[in-house]
Amino acid sequence: MRARPAEEVEVNKRIQFIVHRMDSAIINHEFEKAKFYGDEEKKERENLRAIHDKHQVGEPRCITVRQEDVEAVIASWSKYPFQP
Repeated sequence: MRARPAEEVEVNKRIQFIVHRMDSAIINHEFEKAKFYGDEEKKERENLRAIHDKHQVGEPRCITVRQEDVEAVIASWSKYPFQP
């Protein structure tokens, strides 16, 4: 797996900061600020997409977890036998 570009790391940090600020604004009922931060987050996510395109970074692969998978893990944790 190759390292993430430094500019991607920076944009992700900005997104986390903005989301934190937006959440705080919502908690404090400062909805105009929350809207501003929402717009800023949208801009940063667009920047992130541009960086991914520039560096040809793919989206992480998604896997499907079935009910049987969850049951098997819980059974292994709890020491109860798994019976499908």
